[in-house]
Order: sequence, then C-alpha cells, then structure tokens
Amino acid sequence: MASSVVVQDNIKVVLDLIRDACAKSQLSKRCSLVAVSKTKPIDLITACYDVGQRHFGENYVQELEEKSLALKDICPEIKWHYIGKVQSNKIGKICASPSLFCVETIESQKHCDMFNKEMEKRQSVLDVFVQVNTSQEDQKGGLSLDNAPDLALYITNNCPNLHFNGFMTIGSFDNSHIVPNPDFDRLYQVREAWAKRASRSPEEVQLSMGMSDDFETAIAQGSTSVRVGSKIFGPRIYKAT
Repeated sequence: MASSVVVQDNIKVVLDLIRDACAKSQLSKRCSLVAVSKTKPIDLITACYDVGQRHFGENYVQELEEKSLALKDICPEIKWHYIGKVQSNKIGKICASPSLFCVETIESQKHCDMFNKEMEKRQSVLDVFVQVNTSQEDQKGGLSLDNAPDLALYITNNCPNLHFNGFMTIGSFDNSHIVPNPDFDRLYQVREAWAKRASRSPEEVQLSMGMSDDFETAIAQGSTSVRVGSKIFGPRIYKAT
C-alpha cells in the first residue's frame, strides 16, 4: 500500500495533469478532482486532505458511514461523493452520513423521491448527478441516452430538496484508451439534449466523467469533474470473501 507521503506526491501530480489538460482543452477550462478512496484507510484520506484535497468518493455505504463519522471533526471541510449503486434500503444511511456533498449515481424517479424526502427531513438540499449508461453495457448502471434528460427535468421540477448538478458516466474499459472516447462524446451530447429541453445553457451543469486511465481525455472532451482513485492511492484493495 502507498504511504502518506507517496499519496501526497501522487495527488499533486494528478492536479498538475488536470491543470495542463484544462489549459489545452477547448471544451473544459476548469475541472474538479474527486479522490476515490474506496477500500483505502483513513490515514491516506487525511494525507490528501492535508495538502488541500476536499472532495472524496466512496462506492460502499458502510465505508461512507464509517469514514464520514471518523473524519467529521478531523477534516471539517471534507465533502463526500457517493458514487456506488443506490439501493432503496440504504438511502437513509447515505443521507445521514456527515458531510455528504453529492450522490452521483441517480437513475430512477423512485430514488429521486426517496432522496428528496430524506433531505426534506433534514431541511437540507443535496447535489445529485444523473448516471448515464453511455456504453449500453448490461452490467453498468445508469439510464439510456434518451431517458437521462427526462430524469434531470424531473428532479428540477419535482424535488425541491435535490439540486440537479449534472450527468455522470462510467465509460467502458474498451473505450478507455480510445481518443476521442465515444462514451465521453455521448455524455456531452446528453447534456446538450438536456439544455435544449430545459431552455438552459449546457455549461450550467457538470459532466462527471473520466477516471485514472482516461481523465485527461475526458477533460479534452468537456469533463468538469474527474474521479481518480488508483493513480492517487495505488491499486484497489479487494475485500476478502
């Protein structure tokens, strides 16, 4: 496992690469970093926090719960993104996590209504992304290209305790080394379609796309938020079964 010093060096390298990619991009001049800390220990998260990183992503509800509670006082400015599959029976636990900032994997009206109800109880507003299955792979979560804008409009019109923040995709592995990446083109077009239906500017909302292997390509194609894990923390640690 990478040490705290190595992780701090890695995140600085990633941020430099993001800045360089934004400088070259015709479509995205600013891009935020979500450090994906799933399966990683708290000391590596605090190491990133100590050098200025604030946004962290978790895939598992139990880890989100445990880490957010452990770090709420140590890292008071931390912002948690839930980026795992949403299950109805876990929505209350997600919303109860301290410093929850965003849920990036919304894909149904049912879950929108449930998140909205939970946030109404807390008298708060939660940022959400609509997940889009740009690769049309059966094992991937997310809505079709045609249905994603409709759910975004549903959130805006029916969920006052949710703030529609943009669209998110997990591209296919096969496309991760293709330039330009067709998954990123498709998500960009989904945002364009939403903007026409909503009579809004596309740039008003975010595009969360790009991970460790392809975030520079994603920025070139319009990403405004990248989710980077292994390039910062090292290879994923798989849970024993």
